[in-house]
Amino acid sequence: MRTSVRHFTRTVDGWFRQSAVAPPMRTRQRLIVLTLDILLSGSLVLRRMASAQAYLTPQTTCAASHERRLRRALNAPLLTWERRSAPLARQILMPCRARRWVVIIDATAHTEHLRVLTAALWYRGRAIPLAWVCWPGQTKQTVSYWERCRAVLAQAAPILPADARVVVVADRACGCPALTDLVAAHGWAWLVRGQGQTRWRDRRGGIRLIRTQVRQRGERWNGAGLVVKDAGWRAARMVALWGRAHQQPLLRVSSLPLSWELIAIYRQRAAIEALFRDWKSSGWQREASQVRDLAHQERLVLGLALATLITLALRAHAAAQAVPRWTRGGRRRSWAGGHSLFRLGRDAFWQRLWRNERTPIRWELAGLDHATWSAEARARHAPAGTTLHHRNAAEMPHPAATKT
Repeated sequence: MRTSVRHFTRTVDGWFRQSAVAPPMRTRQRLIVLTLDILLSGSLVLRRMASAQAYLTPQTTCAASHERRLRRALNAPLLTWERRSAPLARQILMPCRARRWVVIIDATAHTEHLRVLTAALWYRGRAIPLAWVCWPGQTKQTVSYWERCRAVLAQAAPILPADARVVVVADRACGCPALTDLVAAHGWAWLVRGQGQTRWRDRRGGIRLIRTQVRQRGERWNGAGLVVKDAGWRAARMVALWGRAHQQPLLRVSSLPLSWELIAIYRQRAAIEALFRDWKSSGWQREASQVRDLAHQERLVLGLALATLITLALRAHAAAQAVPRWTRGGRRRSWAGGHSLFRLGRDAFWQRLWRNERTPIRWELAGLDHATWSAEARARHAPAGTTLHHRNAAEMPHPAATKT
C-alpha cells in the first residue's frame, strides 16, 4: 500500500507540474497532502484524514504529525482558486469538445456556518466544479448575492474555451434579470425556472401570467415574447408543461431558440445537486468537518474540488474500459452500469492502490455532451426490439391538448 500511494502521489504531482501555472514544490506537496487525505479517508474531519494517512501508509510519521501537516496546508496562503484549481480545470477541459456546455449555478450550505455559491459544468449526470465563492452564514452581509454571482461567472469564464456555446442553468431563485443580464454580458445563453407570478407580453401587447397558459394536466404550451415587467421587459422564449404526474406545471424561460428541448436541458441542473451530495452525505462528509474559519473552509473546498476532479478523471477511464466489454441486448445491466460514475471513480482509486497499478492516468474528460451514465447503461443492455429513449407517458400530453 505504501508503494502504491507513493506512486499515485508522484502521478498527481506530475499532473500538477504540467499545469500552465505550476506551483512551487512546497505548495504542491501541501496540496497533494490535502487532496490525497480526502481521497483516502472519504471525510473532511482532520483527525480522520490524518489517521487514514498514518494507518494506510505505515511509516515513521504518526497521525498527530499528519494532522499538523494538514493544518499547515489549511494555513498556506498560496492555496487559492485562481492559483491552483483554475489552471488544473482549464488543463483537463482543454481537449474537450461539446455541442453545448451546460454550466449550472447554485448555492449550498455547510450547516449554518458557511455558504458556498458554485458554478459547475454538467458531465454525464454529475458536475465538474469550475468556480465558487464562500461567505459566512448567520451574519449580516455587506455584499449582495448578485455580486457573488458576478464573481463566480467571471471566475468560470476563462476556464471554458473561448468558442464554447455556453448555457447557464439556474433555479427559479435566480430566474430574474439580476442574473440573466450578467450571463448575457458574457455572450452566453441562459435557462431558468419560471415562477408562478412571472408575466409575459405577446406581440399584440397583451400581458398575462405564464402559469395561466396551461390550466390542467396534460397540456403544454410554448411561445416567445417579453418577460419580467417590473424589472424591464427582456426578450425570452417560454415553455410550459403540465404532465399528468406533476402537481404543478413546469415553467421554463430561456434565451435559447424555442424548442421542447428546453425541458430536457433544464433537467441537467440536477447534476449540481448530485455534486453537493458527493461533497456531503454520499461522499466526502463535508458537514462533519469542524473547521469554522472562512479562509480554512475555502481551502477545504479547494481540496474537495480537486478530489472530485481526480475522481471524475478516474471514473472516466474506468467507464471507457467497462463499456467495450458490455454486450448489447443483454437481459440485465452490468454491475458497473448499476452504479454512478462517482462510485466507479472511488472504486477505481482504490483498485489502483490495492493492485499497485502503474498504468498512466489520462487527465481528460471525454464526452461532455454524451448521455448520462445510467442512460448509456440502459441503452446498451436493452433487449432486442426495445424502443430506446421512449417518452414518459406521464409527462408528455396527448397531442389534442397541445397548445402553440
